[in-house]
Amino acid sequence: MSDWKQNLQKFRYVMDTLLLISFMLVSAPQATGIPLHEWFSLFFIIPFVIHLLLHWDWVTRSFGRLFDNITARERFNIVWDYLLYIMMLLVFVSGFLVSVALLTALNISLNIQDFWSKIHHDSATFIMPMLGVHLALNFSWIVKLTKRMFAKEAK
Repeated sequence: MSDWKQNLQKFRYVMDTLLLISFMLVSAPQATGIPLHEWFSLFFIIPFVIHLLLHWDWVTRSFGRLFDNITARERFNIVWDYLLYIMMLLVFVSGFLVSVALLTALNISLNIQDFWSKIHHDSATFIMPMLGVHLALNFSWIVKLTKRMFAKEAK
């Protein structure tokens, strides 16, 4: 494998790890308090977008593969990942629409509606097991890449 591909793999690995850690931090508003939860969520968008960009080749190829002759597991994985992305967008949008600290600090005034509060709570709750399934579906890839990353470091 060429050096730039190895460096890309390392960068993906590090960014995906940071994405997971930041997701866990954002997902615990009880531990951080609402103001920090909202600010962390704003900054969480950065590793989330980087994750999408680093895996953009998969994103673009996978949609076309839905119509190919692929296994049910592959098809499920593709559909699941797209649903996870849509759910993440729903959490982001609804979260900003119910913000009490972030928007106030930015001098933006919104009338918080119960509908969006419920959507945010329910989608944020549902995204946890969705991420678990996403990680489980990609577990063998994660293990293989982890072994490769640490094998390279040992040499």
